[in-house]
Amino acid sequence: MSTYFGVNSSSVSTLFSSLNTSSFTGGTSMIADYASIRNGSYKKLLNAYYSETPSKGAVASSTSTAKDSTKLLSSIESSTDALKDSADTLIKTGTKSIFTAKDGKYDVDGIYDAVSKFVSEYNNVIEYTADSNNKNIASSSTSMITVTKANSTVLSKIGISMKTDGTLSLDKDKFKSSKMSTVKSIFNGAGSYGYQMSARASMINYYAGVEASKSNTYTSAGRYSYNYSAGDMMNRLC
Repeated sequence: MSTYFGVNSSSVSTLFSSLNTSSFTGGTSMIADYASIRNGSYKKLLNAYYSETPSKGAVASSTSTAKDSTKLLSSIESSTDALKDSADTLIKTGTKSIFTAKDGKYDVDGIYDAVSKFVSEYNNVIEYTADSNNKNIASSSTSMITVTKANSTVLSKIGISMKTDGTLSLDKDKFKSSKMSTVKSIFNGAGSYGYQMSARASMINYYAGVEASKSNTYTSAGRYSYNYSAGDMMNRLC
C-alpha cells in the first residue's frame, strides 16, 4: 500500500467515516472533524487516494459505476462550493468579519445581502442533492436539513423559515428589523449554525467528487479527465 505525506489510501475512509450525520450533532466533535478538512489533511489524503495513475503515455479507460449523472454531480459540486463560500463569509471573525460594528452600528444591508446569498445557495444544494442516488450525498443533505430544523426556532426570529421541501425562505423586512447580534450568534464563529452548514457543504462536495471519479478516464499525461468541465476537484488538488 503506497504512503504519501505520512498517510495511505486507507486513511481516507478512516478520516471520513467519522464525519457522518451523528458526529456533527456534538459541537466539539464536529469542529475537530471539520478542522481536519480545513488544515490540509483533506487535500493530502485525497492526493494519496487518487495517486496511483497509469504510467506516462498510457491511456486507461473505465466503465462508469457512478450512480448519478456527471451533470448532476457537477451541479452538486458547484452549489456546495458556493454554499461554503457564502457560509464562510458569515463565519469569519476578527476585523474582517461582516459583523464588525462601525461607530457602534452594524452594516444591516451588507449582512442582509450575505444572509440572502447564503439562503439562495443553501436552497440550490438542497434541490440538487434531492435528485442524488448516492447514499452519502443523500445522508449529508438530510443531516443539513435536520440541523436546520433543529435551529428553526431561532432562525424564525430573524425572518428565516423552512419550507416543507427543506428549502429556506427569507423575510427581508423581518430580518432587517431583527437584532444583528442575534444574527451574529446564529452565523458567526466556530460551532455556529453557519459553521455547521459550511462543514456539511464540504462533505457533500467531497462525496460528489468521489462519485464523479467513478465516471472518468485518464489522459495520456496520467491526469483525470472528467466528462464535464465544472467541478474538477481532483485535478485542482493533485
